[in-house]
Amino acid sequence: MDTWLTSLPLWAIFFAIGIGLLVLEINTLTFDLLWLALGALSGALVAWLLPTLPPWVPGLVAVVTGLTLLLLGRRWARRQRGVNRYQNLPDTLVGRIGEVMHPIQPPALGLVRTGTETWSATAAIPINVGQQVRILSRTSTVVVVELV
Repeated sequence: MDTWLTSLPLWAIFFAIGIGLLVLEINTLTFDLLWLALGALSGALVAWLLPTLPPWVPGLVAVVTGLTLLLLGRRWARRQRGVNRYQNLPDTLVGRIGEVMHPIQPPALGLVRTGTETWSATAAIPINVGQQVRILSRTSTVVVVELV
């Protein structure tokens, strides 16, 4: 008894599995399914280019390629997570020197310019306009400063 699934060429089955895994990867964003999808697509390519091979050969190619890419991909992703290529401006503020643009009179906030950015600022002591300050810490929109 022939079903529609058994009448499909082997490359089409691997191709469908690869596309299905890519669709799942788009929804999970883990990169794990991406490597397995590429393995399935490599099996589809082998089955398409060499249709006379036994069916287990494209399957073996898919499994070996997918698992190899998965292991190497996880190692690559782990290294990439440790590299922070994009730093958020507020995270780079601590330690920078700025100039007081509006006096800081605790508990009232003043303004500090550092580079091209202007931030609301607070300090433990009053600080006048024009004085140089170092940024000690920050909250969401306020930096804590001290005299240089």
